[in-house]
Amino acid sequence: MSTTASITLDDLLATDPAAALEKVAAPTRELLRAAGNRLVLTGAGPLGLAAAQLARKAGLTPVAFADNNKQKQGTEISGLPVMSPDGAVEKYGQSVVYLVAVYTSEGVWAQLRKLGVEPISFARLCWTFPEAMMPYLSIESPAVIAAAAARIREGFGIWADDFSREEYLAQIRWRTSLSPEALGGFSPAVETLFAPDLIALREDESFVDCGAFDGDTLRQYLKLCGGKFGSYTAFEPDALNFAKLKAQVEEMPAGMRERVHLFPNALGSAPGRIQFDTTGTVCSTVGKGDVWVELVTLDDTAADYKPTFLKMDIEGAELEAIRGASKLIRKYQPFMAICLYHYSRDLWEIPLLIKELVPTYNLYLRRYSNDTWEQICYAIPTHRSITS
Repeated sequence: MSTTASITLDDLLATDPAAALEKVAAPTRELLRAAGNRLVLTGAGPLGLAAAQLARKAGLTPVAFADNNKQKQGTEISGLPVMSPDGAVEKYGQSVVYLVAVYTSEGVWAQLRKLGVEPISFARLCWTFPEAMMPYLSIESPAVIAAAAARIREGFGIWADDFSREEYLAQIRWRTSLSPEALGGFSPAVETLFAPDLIALREDESFVDCGAFDGDTLRQYLKLCGGKFGSYTAFEPDALNFAKLKAQVEEMPAGMRERVHLFPNALGSAPGRIQFDTTGTVCSTVGKGDVWVELVTLDDTAADYKPTFLKMDIEGAELEAIRGASKLIRKYQPFMAICLYHYSRDLWEIPLLIKELVPTYNLYLRRYSNDTWEQICYAIPTHRSITS
């Protein structure tokens, strides 16, 4: 760690969590008080629905959704009317607080400001009502950062390039301040999981897709590889999403379809059963819900496929799934693309675990959305490196 970086990181880790929260919360409470605690939620997707539920829990009053999707406009979601953004501003003007509830949100901020209103972020609202609204994925109290200071310092030194170290530092700065200036831009969303400066796909790739959703990664992968791959193995415990994934595979040519292997299981560090919240969306989660699914390990189910590429986007279960793949990872050293944004700790604990398993991995950090969202750790074995 350079002296300058060390001083900067140490300063951030010395941030008083209570003071940091209050610096954000005090002006936010004043804005809400002036608006009678009324909110217009801009974005009627997964984050908007979560924001509506949590805002009500905090004692606030959402009055409407504003969304650019014309199919949603004029409908009612979660008991709230869905309006166009300009329609919402025309009706409510400055009498409400406008909350941006969209993951990739730069366009929404610009649109609302052009309409003459200054919105606030979802993270800012969470910090204002921490007991009611946090944690929400990686939006947590800065106290989490303070408590993990030693591990965060350790994590700073393991990245393979300056870009990754700068992003890591910027994340700590944002998570201790929520300052809009803390973070720079992000990489194009089309590159998510397949950073072109870090990976060159092989024609014999054995791809293991953990959190296959409805086949979105499969579609992206097939487009990039041109249909040339060794095998594709997918894990998706949401029965509704699994049905969509299976239907997509069944439409593939026979010669391609026979190289695809599907598992309706959740992944962990040991076999068993776990509660699961089936939604048929990207918001399905393990550890809660009204159904139980079989829990398997990659060491037990995927080793025979000799994976060369391992992707994980499994809503916070990544750490346990990596532990359940430790033998496989050590033996085959696949290229890995692992999501880091489901818990704050993932930013440092997942890379540190990967380095513990295979010290020779080169680790890179990339982000494909605002704030902490769509943040990926790429773990690249020396034999797959295309960087100088």
